[in-house]
Amino acid sequence: MADLFELNREGLARTEQRVVSAARPFHIDLGSIAYQAKKKLQVLDDAVDVALARAIKKTTRWLAYHSAKELKTALRLKNTKRLKDRIKIFTNRNAGQTSIWFGLAPIEIEAAGSPRQNSLGTRVAGRQYDGAFYTSIYGNTPFVYIRAARNAQEGHTTYRRNSKGNNPNSIRDEELKGRFPVQRLGLDIEEPATYILESFERRTNSRFQTLFDQELNFELSKRGVST
Repeated sequence: MADLFELNREGLARTEQRVVSAARPFHIDLGSIAYQAKKKLQVLDDAVDVALARAIKKTTRWLAYHSAKELKTALRLKNTKRLKDRIKIFTNRNAGQTSIWFGLAPIEIEAAGSPRQNSLGTRVAGRQYDGAFYTSIYGNTPFVYIRAARNAQEGHTTYRRNSKGNNPNSIRDEELKGRFPVQRLGLDIEEPATYILESFERRTNSRFQTLFDQELNFELSKRGVST
């Protein structure tokens, strides 16, 4: 014979009483409780996903802005335009990841300031480039150039806008044709940019944590979940 149990204030205990015909069975339905718990967890998961994506996006923009600003100061540039052109942000929503790409190739020397021709060459923002000259060769915009043979001695950093370069035969000025081949001067940013980006590692982690906490609290408050 099966044992009989009853549920009372003291809990579940064995009893010798028999169930009479007028008695009703006692049912415990946990389905609704489980559903509400699952629903609350789903709300939390959704809030975390939204907060995480938004915090990553904001952190990436913060890193791009402040790293460009510090590099501008280190290189003594006029503004951050050329540096911002080098920063690309890629987001993989399926993987929940965001990557920032910082191009470290030399930038054009003119980004540092207005070139000034002198007897030795060209000076830009306090930097002297012996053997260089500031003139218009391709089109109407002047840039700082140097003859390739002379730069083999000087060793100035060069700037290349694309791999194809320009055709010296398109130059109409006969005097300029005698200076070919020429190289356009650039400003090396790899070493200072690498140093600055590495210095941002700890600050970036701290900034992300702050932004994530803010975004998560905001999302939970929207959903009526207390923190």
